[in-house]
Amino acid sequence: MGKASRKKKKFGDMGSDKAPELSKGPTFSEGREGLQCPISKKTLRLLIIFILFSSFAVYLNSLSNDFVFTDRLQVLRNQWIKDIRHIPDIFSTNVWAFRSTYPISNYYRPFMHIIYMINYHVFGFAPWGFHLVNMLFHAGVSVLVFITTLRLFREFQPAASASYLVPSFLAAMLFVTHPIHTEAVTWIAGLPDLTFTFFYLLSFYLYIRSGTEFKSSYFLSVASFFLATLCKEPALTLPAILIVYDYAVKKTANPLPINVKRYLPYLIVAGVYSILRFHALTGFAPSKRYTELSFYQDVINIFPLFTQYLQKLILPVNLNAFYVFHPIVSINQTEGFLSFLIAAAFFISVLFAFRKNRAAFLGLLFIAVPLLPVLYIPVLGENSFAERYLYLPSFGFIFLFALLLTRARVKRPKAAFGLVAASAVLIGLYSLGTVHRNAV
Repeated sequence: MGKASRKKKKFGDMGSDKAPELSKGPTFSEGREGLQCPISKKTLRLLIIFILFSSFAVYLNSLSNDFVFTDRLQVLRNQWIKDIRHIPDIFSTNVWAFRSTYPISNYYRPFMHIIYMINYHVFGFAPWGFHLVNMLFHAGVSVLVFITTLRLFREFQPAASASYLVPSFLAAMLFVTHPIHTEAVTWIAGLPDLTFTFFYLLSFYLYIRSGTEFKSSYFLSVASFFLATLCKEPALTLPAILIVYDYAVKKTANPLPINVKRYLPYLIVAGVYSILRFHALTGFAPSKRYTELSFYQDVINIFPLFTQYLQKLILPVNLNAFYVFHPIVSINQTEGFLSFLIAAAFFISVLFAFRKNRAAFLGLLFIAVPLLPVLYIPVLGENSFAERYLYLPSFGFIFLFALLLTRARVKRPKAAFGLVAASAVLIGLYSLGTVHRNAV
């Protein structure tokens, strides 16, 4: 076997111009001999059931929680959700327009009101019902994390073994229990982050399943993307992720017109959303909430903000409902310089992964790209940092963990066993942290 052939065996190296062939079922090859070892549907169902059960178990104590903070405004004082006649208002005005005294908002999230409306007509104003719906969406997202991670392994390594179930499953369990998600799941007002992430990942998964064909899964992906945009603004980053994914698995070897045709419906959806948003807000982001900083200071404050997100993602301790924004005024400050180095190291890691491991490249960008909209300080103002903004980016984090575990399994089996044991302990600690945080 020549050098070129050997390179194609390396995980994440998609040196061939030919896209990996997509199979209809989750079939993998087991062992070095390449013997086919299909994953049974029964096994997949059992793992999915366990993920669903765990999702409810760690958030069960949130069912007794009441409405807190802006829940009272978004739900209890929201007359829109009481009558379906307000649906035209929901889609034609900003998210807070149900309060005539509230100033113009930068947010257009009609689907939030629609789901609250459904909740109200099913549960009334019983808070446990609203918490239950949040838990259902989190369970759905967790399952999507599992099957999407498993599918990505198939895409980057078509000859993947059935043992890739283990890293995919552990990654999903880390997502299920990660304490950074408590704000999005336990806080009723965190619904937009749950819903946009659900439809975002669903759209991404269906796009992968469609391969290079324009079949039903592809059109369902486009529809899911549209629902994601109606939930929250960061959904607009999905087309960029799709382009990164296609490049990472070398699907851009297809003629350019085919790629343009595949991206065009997503761009049309983004355009339709932008028109709806502009009409509802009389501008794309008409309200500047933080004007004290110069353009230079807006830019340099991205570094400490991004660093803070990475810190909370890796070490979810000292969590808080509100974070005070302390902007830096110069990159020469200690905080500014250190955060710049961390951001630069992350960027270098992206470049390195781009050349050496395309799967890791996708994982890193899945952290950074969805965070881009929440790094724009003039619009977010003093609420520039919030834990719920990490709900979707955490998928990139746990996918990188799954890659690390898979690589260790191939290169250093003993180290892989240690990683599995450590991840089991971490899942236990995460679960305790989440249950405790729910009570807060």
